[in-house]
Amino acid sequence: MDISTPEMVLLARELAMKWLTPVDRGRAEKTVEVLREMPGIRPNLSTEHFLEAVAWSADLLAKGTADGKKITPEMLEEAGLLKHVVHAIATLTKEKWMTEWWYARELLGAHDLVKLVACAKRIVKMEDAKALPESHWRTLATETERWFTPLTEDLPPPYGRWLKEKLEALTATR
Repeated sequence: MDISTPEMVLLARELAMKWLTPVDRGRAEKTVEVLREMPGIRPNLSTEHFLEAVAWSADLLAKGTADGKKITPEMLEEAGLLKHVVHAIATLTKEKWMTEWWYARELLGAHDLVKLVACAKRIVKMEDAKALPESHWRTLATETERWFTPLTEDLPPPYGRWLKEKLEALTATR
């Protein structure tokens, strides 16, 4: 299966629907919506399909199945996801032992497309955090300013600029 086809997106969505909790599926869908809003992505179908496949399946390694079973990269490849999609998912997965600093360092070294998904996921997290207590929201906003906004600096325009503006707006107001 070629990444430039919608079949990879459909497979990733199918895996998310099968394995993730309803809340995590909702976040994955919101992440896809954020990516679709990004200026300049739609004309490039190959990039769009890669981003959407990764967005749908990004939480599979971190969250596992809705009934608590661990999902491995090998399971994702056996299910039909391409190696570079699984690699992107693994890069986006914050291991339990990772500090925010360590995770941000890993993301800074990631491919630009992985950074786009990481920022889109953070936008969704910040939008969902509006309902949290002030102290928790402030912690997330500070982490976003410190670790995620810098990810946008080296991204090509218009993506980087658009993501930076979205992240800054979310951290500036509740």
